[in-house]
Amino acid sequence: MNITFKKIKNDDYQEIFAMILSLYADDTDGEEMNLQKITKTFDFFAQNPNNGEIFVFRNADTIIGYAILVFFWSNEFGGTKIYLDELFVAESYRSHGVGRAFIEFLFADNFRDIVGCELEVLPHNKRAVRFYESLGFVKSERSYFWKPAKS
Repeated sequence: MNITFKKIKNDDYQEIFAMILSLYADDTDGEEMNLQKITKTFDFFAQNPNNGEIFVFRNADTIIGYAILVFFWSNEFGGTKIYLDELFVAESYRSHGVGRAFIEFLFADNFRDIVGCELEVLPHNKRAVRFYESLGFVKSERSYFWKPAKS
């Protein structure tokens, strides 16, 4: 395999749309996803590249996955953290080291001068939990809270 990780380009949008919808179709506990939300995300990062990036994973010329990264400053950690909002690898490429290679890419050469990376995993997704633990991620002792802006 010849895996590369590059920032999204206009030609990539249609395939990434389909992958995002596939990710959310598999995650019945998550929020409902639609093309309007995806378009807003693409537009936001295109207009605000300092806030985050969308990476496309390729094997030669074939798109095989993507990741959505959000950057934010942490006073507590004294630097920029990455929030890994989504990571998706096409089913036929799973368990072939693609996700692992992407995480290693993020931590190589001090990518964007980060102090760390955080993410969420639903507890029932045991495969993802094992995957991230194998990469050195540890479960936070903090509680995650959420309050929507609109009720």
